Amino acid sequence: MNKTGWQKSSWILIIGDIVLFLLFALLGRNQHSEAVSTGSLLLTSLPFIVGWLIVGGLFRSWSERSISSVGTAVLFVLKTWVIAGPLSLGLRALFLWRGIPVAFAIVALLVNFIFLTIWRILAVYLLKKRPE
Repeated sequence: MNKTGWQKSSWILIIGDIVLFLLFALLGRNQHSEAVSTGSLLLTSLPFIVGWLIVGGLFRSWSERSISSVGTAVLFVLKTWVIAGPLSLGLRALFLWRGIPVAFAIVALLVNFIFLTIWRILAVYLLKKRPE
């Protein structure tokens, strides 16, 4: 991909990732009959977004290589989320000034991993270089 095209694809990946964390927050707040507003969604998803962006940046999770194949995409999500997930839970505990229930931690880690994996597999096909 040309440099300009890849920069656009990187932003598409990042935006897609953030949308998934917002979706997780929306589903969770709805499931628990909590108020849903832009602010509440941002507050709920912010620790996950921050953790993912920090670790994803370190692992170059938006590089061209990260979506070069389905296997590579899944591997990038796995290696990034193994660190970003617990970091995000820690950030959430700091933001809320309270512990994280084990059930929430398990659901958050698994559901976000599944969402990110599905998205990145789709991205492999959606963002592949097309003949010009």
